[in-house]
Amino acid sequence: MIMDSIKTKVAVAERRAKPRVECGFSALVRGYGKDGKKFQEPATVCNLSACGLYMRVHKAIEPGSQLFVVIYLSEIAPKETASARIAIRGPVVRALLKPNGDCDLAIEFNRNRFL
Repeated sequence: MIMDSIKTKVAVAERRAKPRVECGFSALVRGYGKDGKKFQEPATVCNLSACGLYMRVHKAIEPGSQLFVVIYLSEIAPKETASARIAIRGPVVRALLKPNGDCDLAIEFNRNRFL
């Protein structure tokens, strides 16, 4: 049957409540590891919306972890220029550990403010 051999693409509906902006902002992440020790790590924000973000950090972080993130709203390194910043708090809702040890995180905002 010809219809069986035809492959159709089904459009997947966008489930996000707010649009996301692709970016490459530097960030600083603070939280507590599984061992209960405080950590602070640099990160890169891959995309950002009004209610969440997706970023890459060089440390394995568990889903459910509460994080504090300062995002530098500049493509230039934070130490080279003064830039606007956003501070956010929220839980890790998704974590994907990469083979190289990096971890991609989706974080939902509980609180945020401009610094």
